[in-house]
Amino acid sequence: MATGFELHRHRNPATGRAWESVYTPDVLAVGEGPNAWTGFFTQQPRWSRGTYETIVRQLRKAPFSLPPGRLFN
Repeated sequence: MATGFELHRHRNPATGRAWESVYTPDVLAVGEGPNAWTGFFTQQPRWSRGTYETIVRQLRKAPFSLPPGRLFN
């Protein structure tokens, strides 16, 4: 989340154009997940909290470097 946010705040130095994201349904990384439902449901709030913390920390920099459409998206 934090890396993607930072990429969208900056421009590609080679082209001067803004970075863009694309969706791909391909599996790009493989890892282990929780081995039980209880682990899954305790992991979800940690991921969510980490995402919100990233947004709060990075958002104060964003109004100066992101166009309104990307900021609210």
